[in-house]
Amino acid sequence: MIDYNKIFSQDAFNSIEKERLQLFKDFIKKLEGKNINETFLDIIAFFNSFPKGKQLTELEKQTIIKAIINSLSKEEQKKVISILELMENIT
Repeated sequence: MIDYNKIFSQDAFNSIEKERLQLFKDFIKKLEGKNINETFLDIIAFFNSFPKGKQLTELEKQTIIKAIINSLSKEEQKKVISILELMENIT
């Protein structure tokens, strides 16, 4: 089970407007218990839900990535981390 209090007490979420914070909370709750294939569309929808001009900060992105990874099984975590490392090496 995901510890929402631990996630949302991180520095990345301290200065976020209430509505945006609620989007984060709803998003993380949606991921719980799903594998990476099931979460893929949720992840895309979440990032597309932000109004244009309201980009996530780098700290917010990293916090969300950690929350996503923590919501997955150990096997799925390894896959996602490998994909992220591959993407980082390409860019």
